Amino acid sequence: MFDPGNNNYIINPSAYKANFEPYGKSYFKHPTGRFSDGRLVPDFIAEFANLPMIPSFYQALHNHSINHGVNFASAGAGCLDETYSEKVISLNTQLGNFKIIRKKLKAQLGKKGSKALLSNAVYLFSIGNNDYLRLYDIPDIPSDMSCLAYATEHEYMNMVMDSFVTVMMVTKYVFLIHTLNMFI
Repeated sequence: MFDPGNNNYIINPSAYKANFEPYGKSYFKHPTGRFSDGRLVPDFIAEFANLPMIPSFYQALHNHSINHGVNFASAGAGCLDETYSEKVISLNTQLGNFKIIRKKLKAQLGKKGSKALLSNAVYLFSIGNNDYLRLYDIPDIPSDMSCLAYATEHEYMNMVMDSFVTVMMVTKYVFLIHTLNMFI
């Protein structure tokens, strides 16, 4: 729903990628890494806000303007680092990538300018459901009951939420949380 192709940069050959047809075929005419035949939720929001399409973190590092936003999403990621590890970009790694962009903005706009930009930004999150999918035997989604080896189901759910809240506290700039798709 949100990954614009960040997973394409994961080196692991078993990573969750959408860099082949039919993904992207209708709208982009080629695979983009989006698990979609066209645009994603952030693409429509950017269009509604009269912004250009928001680049993935890895695109932004190389040659895209970051003044209108950056998309850090990773399809299949969860709040916990263990959720589909090595196949996705964990939430903590996404936070590290946000910090890299924040430093880049500070270098470009200065401390005051970058702080103003980030404090007026809209932040969208759609994460957490993959942590819970690990708990259940859902067709085509490998279950991993080892996630409960160190906790009860309730304690596990609290760990997921604690991980999410910790990342939100670290960013210091979050004013809007669009979605948190969880099965609680």
